[in-house]
Amino acid sequence: MRALTRISIQSPLFLALAVCSTAACGTSDDPSGSGSATPLSNWTGKTFLLDAPAIKASNWREPKGGGEVISEFVPQLLIGVEAGAGDSLKVTLTTALGNEQDECNTTTEVEVTDATYPEILIAAPDFPIRVASPDPDSSTVVSGTTHNVSLKNVLPGTTTDTPTSELKATLDVSKLYPLAYRIPNATKESVCQTFEDSVGTPCAPCPHNDEPWCITVRAVQVAANEFEKPLKKISSSEIPSSCP
Repeated sequence: MRALTRISIQSPLFLALAVCSTAACGTSDDPSGSGSATPLSNWTGKTFLLDAPAIKASNWREPKGGGEVISEFVPQLLIGVEAGAGDSLKVTLTTALGNEQDECNTTTEVEVTDATYPEILIAAPDFPIRVASPDPDSSTVVSGTTHNVSLKNVLPGTTTDTPTSELKATLDVSKLYPLAYRIPNATKESVCQTFEDSVGTPCAPCPHNDEPWCITVRAVQVAANEFEKPLKKISSSEIPSSCP
């Protein structure tokens, strides 16, 4: 409720007008008290594209100096937002290929209960991804799962200049190593060794199985843009049999 300070009450009528419930006076999302759409509605019913492969190398802060390599292992991300119960939001995550939803990938749904426009933290413990090979001579698409995915303040309302915007995830190199086309006959071992040799960051135990093939990546000052098409929710049983 908006604070009322230094009000001179001159009659019971003024007192009656000064006292109201949160519903009548409005909330932080609707300070006008008009019942109009809250700022969160700037996101609801919309889909947003975060073009992670296009993030500038200098914006990848973990592993330090690894930006040029990391871009080969991350997909375009689609973020669909719906209104949930009360003030919560239902967020659907999936990947895109060539700026189109990848319908060979399942979608992941999470709930956000504490968004305060324009700030929002979207977190997913496990998120299936499909990533196209960055090799211009290859049509390979690799499937894997990212872990501990965190998207902080990436939706419109903030900008790429917002220092608090952040993408963070743990990548399983044992699934994604075929994307490292610059390494001859790449293996999970050789890719992890390259990270250690080139940026001084070795692979670490994965959170889902404790095997030593994971690397945590973090980019800052990132922003998603509105995507013109609605996001289609896809379960594993709905994946077309033609998908590689």
